[in-house]
Amino acid sequence: MDVKIELPPTETQVTPEVAVEPQHIHRWDDSGCMKKGILTISGTHHICLIKDRILCCFLPQHLDDCKRAIFLDGCVVELGATVTTTLGAMTTAFKRFSGRSQPVKPESTCDFTLTKEGWSTVYTATTPEERDEWVNAIKKSQESAKKFNFRVSGIMSLDIVEGKHLAVKDAGRPTLSGWKEGKSDPFAIAFLENQQEQTQIIYENLDPVWNAHFNFFVQRQNSILVVQVYDYDFGTSNDFMGQVLIPLSSLPDNELVDMWFPVLPSKNDVVKGLIHLKIKYHFSKDLSSDLNPIFGYPLQDLAETGATCVGGLPTFFLEGIRFLEEKAMDEEGLFRISGNHTDIMTIKQNINKGMSVDFYNDTKFQDPHLVAALLKAYVRELPEPIFTFDNFPAIVALAGQTGNVDFKIVNIKYY
Repeated sequence: MDVKIELPPTETQVTPEVAVEPQHIHRWDDSGCMKKGILTISGTHHICLIKDRILCCFLPQHLDDCKRAIFLDGCVVELGATVTTTLGAMTTAFKRFSGRSQPVKPESTCDFTLTKEGWSTVYTATTPEERDEWVNAIKKSQESAKKFNFRVSGIMSLDIVEGKHLAVKDAGRPTLSGWKEGKSDPFAIAFLENQQEQTQIIYENLDPVWNAHFNFFVQRQNSILVVQVYDYDFGTSNDFMGQVLIPLSSLPDNELVDMWFPVLPSKNDVVKGLIHLKIKYHFSKDLSSDLNPIFGYPLQDLAETGATCVGGLPTFFLEGIRFLEEKAMDEEGLFRISGNHTDIMTIKQNINKGMSVDFYNDTKFQDPHLVAALLKAYVRELPEPIFTFDNFPAIVALAGQTGNVDFKIVNIKYY
């Protein structure tokens, strides 16, 4: 049985302000799926599939509504512990009593756990063999991401056109003319590498038309385009309404992709609806890319490049922080005044080639602003922000809370 998400039939209004409904709708079917089947989450059966490095889960009676989605890059998968059933224990005791004692192989559970950034979910397959197939598919999906881990010189054109049938986030209220149904005030934010763009807010509308156009520069082929939709709330934190995750490696080169994409939840959010996107991505492989890239490389995979790391961070980054703490804490304009661009590019290339950096004895580092600019460049070029996309809604909500700074710092570390 195919899992499909289609736009319900509506009357298409062709006006200059409203985009014509596209012919192509993103379908969650067998096309390109690495694995598809039934998994149980918290006692409830879901139809699940792995596609485009994303694990999506649907309730069988609501195949147009994704209940759970997790991007598999950076996930840790663990098998459930083996157990010995009561019957197995009784058999072992009988054999020992009869003098024919021999070990009984413990039975495997059907569970596996996915963990990402401290958030874990337990999935239960129908059999241990089915469980192993899911785990292998997840690992293959993660391995496929590494094939696209190379630097590129690319540009993406993105149109966030409109949304359809989005979730109601603002409760209804009585008015002088009667009861007013609940609506939302949706806006969209697009993230790609270290860049971010936002549409305008469309008030009291579940079918917003944004017609927003953006351009992004791309440096890594394994980057992810993230489009998140929020309900604007004045004076309080905005409500998360869903997101679209698109690996650049799944896009054709220099061809227009004109599709409706179903919005996906982040963790356990209640979301619904579709987003109409137009994407055109063109890239060429960066022939100057190095064997051991550090700049622009995901932190969780950095050790695999052969880079020297301490505590998961590259050594040059920690040494640069130590240098600034010892030599430049009284420097005016630190992290505000830019360093020499040519020097920064040269140092970046040397670091990517595995060359060491001597902040204390190299004369060029007598300018502490150069060191600060180098550290800023490293953080800016990370494929995902230090405060990751998954934690963005929680951190935004935390910012709107009252309390002292220490309390907020503790909570940010928790998230």
